[in-house]
Amino acid sequence: MLLVVGPNGAGKTNLLESLHVGTQGFSPRTRADAQLVRFGERAGRKEDQHDAFDPPYTTLNVGLIHGGTAKNVLAGECRFTLEWRPIPTQSSEHLIKLLTDAIEAESKTDPDIYVAVDASRQDMGFETSPDSALVKLMENLTGIESGTVAFGTEASQMMALGAEAVVLGPGDIREAHRTGEFVPIDELERCVEILKHAVILCEGNH
Repeated sequence: MLLVVGPNGAGKTNLLESLHVGTQGFSPRTRADAQLVRFGERAGRKEDQHDAFDPPYTTLNVGLIHGGTAKNVLAGECRFTLEWRPIPTQSSEHLIKLLTDAIEAESKTDPDIYVAVDASRQDMGFETSPDSALVKLMENLTGIESGTVAFGTEASQMMALGAEAVVLGPGDIREAHRTGEFVPIDELERCVEILKHAVILCEGNH
């Protein structure tokens, strides 16, 4: 038995992986890329696509990654934040099921791996019929034909409460969530007028 000791950052993890490569002929980490591709294929399978959206399938994004102690030391732990935006015809539980299945499969090939998932938010996509009276009203007031958006909103939660919902507002989504985010004042003022008219017309119909 060979005992390897040393302070953090001395390269113990590198040595252990080198031993694995030397005895097995491959790195224990090389399976990950192929598995991620297969995972993405299952998440966006043809039968779960919605042609009204661009892209027409559920999207995934890893926006935050944390781990490691130094640039020359293999990380012993990694934490990342995975976000997904499901199309309306796909349950928010679908991707969680794919994720847990992938973790279970990986655990069988590598019993030393430990993965914990904290699904803190699971929003569903939503869809309001383009023939809806509300959609037609907003099209008339804005002069814009309705369509779909590939970003998350609270509209799906309103739909779950029994409301009919549309997404409408001033500004450009390309300016959102970035340094210098802004909404032109004239667009804000126009949006206020549109919403005022919508409220008046909706009240008159009840």
